[in-house]
Amino acid sequence: IEKECAKILSLAGIRDVWSKTQGQTKVKLNMIKALIDALRNLSEMKIQPNDIAKLGIVEGRMKDTTVERMNDEAAVANEE
Repeated sequence: IEKECAKILSLAGIRDVWSKTQGQTKVKLNMIKALIDALRNLSEMKIQPNDIAKLGIVEGRMKDTTVERMNDEAAVANEE
């Protein structure tokens, strides 16, 4: 596997991998773009539309409640 691709995969937490290429692979940027596309495809899930409501799936980033909880606890401690 290309050194640059191996670096990207190690950042993604993938350690044991092999690859096979087709076509022109001298342009490393094309190989890196293909790798990034492949990683994006790995992260996508195919979910039926009627299951989204049943499972309570929401797209986007989740609200971080840790900071809010810490602020609430600090406010309670200050009141005491």
